[in-house]
Amino acid sequence: MDDRRTAFLALPTRPATHAGGAYAGTPTGLRRQLAAGYLDSEGPGALPGPTQSPFVRAAIAPHVDLHRGAPTYSWAYRALAEAEPAELYVILGTCHTPVVGHFAATRKPYDTPLGPVPADNAFIDRLQAEWVHDLFAGEFSHSAEHSIEFQAVYLRSLGLAGEKAAPIVPILCDSLHSMIPYGGSPRDVEMVSGFASALQRTLAQDDRRITLIAAVDLAHIGPRFGDQWWVDVGQQLRVGAADRELLDFVIAADADGYYDHVMRDHDARRICGFTPIYLLTALMQGEARQGEVLRYTQWVDRDLSSSVTFCSAIFR
Repeated sequence: MDDRRTAFLALPTRPATHAGGAYAGTPTGLRRQLAAGYLDSEGPGALPGPTQSPFVRAAIAPHVDLHRGAPTYSWAYRALAEAEPAELYVILGTCHTPVVGHFAATRKPYDTPLGPVPADNAFIDRLQAEWVHDLFAGEFSHSAEHSIEFQAVYLRSLGLAGEKAAPIVPILCDSLHSMIPYGGSPRDVEMVSGFASALQRTLAQDDRRITLIAAVDLAHIGPRFGDQWWVDVGQQLRVGAADRELLDFVIAADADGYYDHVMRDHDARRICGFTPIYLLTALMQGEARQGEVLRYTQWVDRDLSSSVTFCSAIFR
């Protein structure tokens, strides 16, 4: 582990670790795969056009592999592509392993098959100055985590981010379960509320157009994830209704309502985006914004052994 950490920290860029696996690894293959997602019957049905719609302040996009999720990603990213472009994208990514320090940034550009996406080191440094804890203690978590990588791919493919476009601020988030005692509230835990406040202050100090992106999935259910039941039609309807209720709290920018909803059954659906969704919802609540769900998807394996749900949503 120490050798791998040292080797990663010495790299000039964060490699495109999942290229050729979770998504096509060549520029031609990747462009073809992304285009197919936009044109899919479950996607928006068209490639991003020249429409200039109002600026998108925040977006929720999946982090599931593109083979399953490209049509749903496409709803969020077409909205971003057709809006007034941001000058910075702050990406709050789910981390599927524990994060040292709970929130971790990297100054490394995120590489993609289409070219690198640089990080905004000045913004990251200002956030570190506002945050009382070490924002780089857990930087090694970026080495293999895919949630931010997939957003970098989409942003680069659309020309929204890159060397001649906007930079990103990549931040991986640990699970709220690791930070908040049972029965507690994120508002009462300094590690969470303090980070949210530090990010809010850093955003307020910056006069650029900034879009926040939460790279998240929702429910993970079925025997493959430890449940004792199969994901039949009845379970799909039950989980879909619960997810819709969760999203109602999110688009209403009700961070406490969202957290309480997830915890009312001890996160039995295993929301894989628990922390980034909370942070984005809290930030949108502070700005008194309302959101809109563009697409909700339930991916169910053919043998009914598992299901992963995810969505695209935006706040203007």
